[in-house]
Amino acid sequence: MAATLFGTGSAGANNEYAGLTYEKAAEYYGANPIIASRVGSYLPTAQCVITGSRSGSYNDSSGNYRGGLYVDLNCNDTKTAGHPGYSAMTPIGKEAADLRDKASSISTNYAKATEAGVAPAC
Repeated sequence: MAATLFGTGSAGANNEYAGLTYEKAAEYYGANPIIASRVGSYLPTAQCVITGSRSGSYNDSSGNYRGGLYVDLNCNDTKTAGHPGYSAMTPIGKEAADLRDKASSISTNYAKATEAGVAPAC
């Protein structure tokens, strides 16, 4: 019974930063996390999404303590013409596509307002 309790506590600490960007995780952690694995290459590291995280606390082969936050990154972006990435049918792809559409709409509205001599409300 005691072994089960210890195992549960340890597993609960894993993936604490999953879903955050590398930049946000570094901000919350107070230091740059150590990249354990990386998939994709379209996003800058700061914008990559953490798919897994875990605390490391072990000694390396030289006996030096190697603690830190280890993260697995997904650096793929949404799919656009000539650029592979997430499908807009997936939740993360839909969110990214919606944000891209909203940003495009804001830019278009701003340009139209300034061309018409109207001060855009920002």
